[in-house]
Amino acid sequence: MPNNKIQLVIQAAENGNRRAAPGSWTPKSKLSEVMATLESELVGVSLENATLRHINKTFCQSTWSEKTLKDIGVNQGGPAVLVLKLASSKKNNKDDSEQIREPKSNDKDITIEKSDEQNMGIPHDTTMDDMDSNNKEDSQDANMAVENDLEKAIQTLLQSNFDADTQTCVVTIIKVLDNILQKPQNRKVRSIRLANAAFSKKVVERKGGVEFLIACGFQIKEESLPLLSKEEEGEKYLIIAEESEDTAHIVKARCLLAAAAINDLSMGDEELPKYKPPPPKPTGNHSERTNVQEFNPFKGNRFDAKSAAIGQKLGPGDNYVSITEKKVQELQSQQKKLEESMHNKVGDREISAFLPNTASVVMDPSFGNAAAAAGQSDGYLLAKQFQKREQDRQQREEGGFTTKAMRDLQKLKKQKVYSHAQLRIQFSDGSTITAKFLPKEKVEVVYNVIKSTLLHDDFDFDLYVAPPRRKLIFSATLEEEDLVPAAKIFVSWKSNTAPDKNISPGAFLKAEFFQEGSKPSYPSSQAIIREGASKKKSQSGATSLGTNESREEEMLKRMLGKGGRRKPKKDSASKSGLLNKPKWFNK
Repeated sequence: MPNNKIQLVIQAAENGNRRAAPGSWTPKSKLSEVMATLESELVGVSLENATLRHINKTFCQSTWSEKTLKDIGVNQGGPAVLVLKLASSKKNNKDDSEQIREPKSNDKDITIEKSDEQNMGIPHDTTMDDMDSNNKEDSQDANMAVENDLEKAIQTLLQSNFDADTQTCVVTIIKVLDNILQKPQNRKVRSIRLANAAFSKKVVERKGGVEFLIACGFQIKEESLPLLSKEEEGEKYLIIAEESEDTAHIVKARCLLAAAAINDLSMGDEELPKYKPPPPKPTGNHSERTNVQEFNPFKGNRFDAKSAAIGQKLGPGDNYVSITEKKVQELQSQQKKLEESMHNKVGDREISAFLPNTASVVMDPSFGNAAAAAGQSDGYLLAKQFQKREQDRQQREEGGFTTKAMRDLQKLKKQKVYSHAQLRIQFSDGSTITAKFLPKEKVEVVYNVIKSTLLHDDFDFDLYVAPPRRKLIFSATLEEEDLVPAAKIFVSWKSNTAPDKNISPGAFLKAEFFQEGSKPSYPSSQAIIREGASKKKSQSGATSLGTNESREEEMLKRMLGKGGRRKPKKDSASKSGLLNKPKWFNK
């Protein structure tokens, strides 16, 4: 048999105070009967010209005698909230609304007291009036609309599903709300995928479940699809944003849902998740906390029983430097000394200009990037570049984990220090110039040198290397742009600043730089680790290894005897293969 008994709660619109309407009501009960019973219980309160509101509908006093609870939407057993707004002056509104909250002594069975609130899952130190008072600064109409949405979603959930499914849905929603309350900084509990199998079966498929969470502050958002995805639409999520999250409102929603579970679904307190007050919100940003130490992956730490016993860390100190880092520092200091001795003032830059299709000076192809000046085709250079990238990638993937100090050490062992960098600059018409620069000089210096070779200062251009095409950064050094010891640079004229296309090739360059028979000076190089020193180290390691082996052999001889293991003598019988044959074999 359906439960047609309705529990009515009257709420004052002015301050949110609540009181249960005395009496037993059914969907056929008139509004005038309900309010007459309530008015008789209140002292000095006039309901003349008052209005009642349920969900989004408002009913004046003149219609109370005609309307039943079923007419205003209360047609099912369970709790229902009617919002009462008095027509008296502002001065009397406070006194009248306070009387709605104060019941008579004989109304114990029909009023909502603290003991009833605790049975509904409301905390001991939190009452409905306290929760309402937290939101007094907000608009009363907005609060009423949100609360009506919660109650409407609860009624939909109760009326549209079987009790067993509704109980599961209620418990799941309460757990979701508890996670939000207990984990204020956890974003994971604030995002729920609607396609999740368990959540979809318990909440999404139950009419009213998603609507209740939306009334709590959640929003449905669709995930953007990646490029060229085969899916027609992205995943949908229920997300509660930080700006729309209200702790007091979530607590109130939890209390309403728990009350409905106890009163309408006959669930006990042990079947509902136990309520815990939300923890205080942390003050200030996480980055502003001074007592939180950042984790340093390059610093050694030791945490064990011995460290805990003495109450301090037994790891290396703050100034600890590993063996690899010491080697890197030694090589860097040696590199710096070589650079100071080899990188003197550039002096004469040996600038020479050449027309296209003339016998220009060919650089030594042994200089890394000078292969472009050695007459190699673009396809060959591009293939070599991709081959080098593929080798580097395989080395990174198959080489295992290495620290930055280990990578720097390997790089310094192979690195050389050059006296200068020889550059060949080619223009769009095929004419070229050559000049030398220091490795530590910036690309901007190259730009200024090229500017000095032009007839007009109005010409402007960019510098790039190819293949593949890469624009050079003026603030970077030649070493950082991988232009040492030699490289070929291309000039790209900017619009409206390029020389006239009708002039002869090289006519925009100064004639003084076209000199026949000029030869550039090739850069001299010196390795940071000299070959002689490395050979000595390897030889010393080999000798020590040899001595170790000889010592081991000598030790084995002493253990086996002075002469070592004696070999069996080979007689004639052994040579003939008759050593191990029985005596009767020859008879």
